[in-house]
Amino acid sequence: MVTSSLSFRLLESLVVISTVVLLAFLSAHVHARPDLRDANELFIKKADFPNDFVFGVSTAAAQIEGSAKEGGRGPSIWDEFARDFPAIDSYKRYKEDVKFLKDLGVHSYRFSISWTRILPNGSLSGGINQEGIDHYNNLINELLLNGITPFVTIFHFDSPQALQEKYGGFLSRSIIRLLNGDLAHFVVAAAYKDGVPIGPRATESSYIYLYPIGLQKLLEFVNHKYRKPTIYITENGIPEKRDDSLELTEALKDPHRINNTIQHLHKIHAAMQ
Repeated sequence: MVTSSLSFRLLESLVVISTVVLLAFLSAHVHARPDLRDANELFIKKADFPNDFVFGVSTAAAQIEGSAKEGGRGPSIWDEFARDFPAIDSYKRYKEDVKFLKDLGVHSYRFSISWTRILPNGSLSGGINQEGIDHYNNLINELLLNGITPFVTIFHFDSPQALQEKYGGFLSRSIIRLLNGDLAHFVVAAAYKDGVPIGPRATESSYIYLYPIGLQKLLEFVNHKYRKPTIYITENGIPEKRDDSLELTEALKDPHRINNTIQHLHKIHAAMQ
């Protein structure tokens, strides 16, 4: 269990935990789809992966927490960018969310820490928000109580507005120094190669392209370059057009997400061979 004494350890994670490779996958055994491009993808399943391969689900603070002006949280650049797209208020409903995870049979959950919920002004000198620390401790406790292993990501594109105004965000190395130099790196995938899209574009996106083989090549490179390190793939998402006219039963039918997951799992498995 996480105790009150671990508040300092959670705060310390803000300068210790590095952002890891971005992409995570839901799936145990997925059903075959006739519209997949590679016939071999039809047969990928959980049993194909080693016992220490961890399957889980993931979220990001900016996308689900809500309560942007509550609990002592400071403003982030995401608040202005997404002001017309309110989050689902997981900050207040995290116990419900954890119950849903347990009901789904999930054993691992990746979430991100809102930088400004811990450091409202972006730095230790700007003040520490104990209420924010308590929230993440409570979330971790709830996950552990329900047999779910937490995986924490320090930064998911929601840098403090105060640092944006002071330094221009990540255009300045000063913001990196505030993270003690431990913010590892960002993986940015180009959408085009020689002027040609690397793969089909995701619906309702101007910049997300589907390129599973790119993940395989990245994993193979990291495995070779860094001598077989433990790799955490912490997010993979695919958008779709919002349609409030759909009934819930119809909205939950998302074969494009199933296909996307199957294709990436297949390439992960190929990279492990």
